[in-house]
Amino acid sequence: MFNNDSMNYYSTSTLKSALLKSYAWMAIALSITAVVSYGLYATNALMILLSTMPFLFMLFVIAPFILSIVKWSTVYSSV
Repeated sequence: MFNNDSMNYYSTSTLKSALLKSYAWMAIALSITAVVSYGLYATNALMILLSTMPFLFMLFVIAPFILSIVKWSTVYSSV
């Protein structure tokens, strides 16, 4: 009924290299996040920033909601 022979599949080596690259970039990004968060924790810089600029707290609270709305609107815009 269906002829799957004509479909183009990615080879195993292509998929493996793409996965390795994406996980490598993810590990680098998580390492940078860990270093920055430890720096903020060790120097107490986050508390200093929040006490001098109170609008940052509201930004940290509101931003995830805005990002989730934007994400879901782009996901369901093509449906």
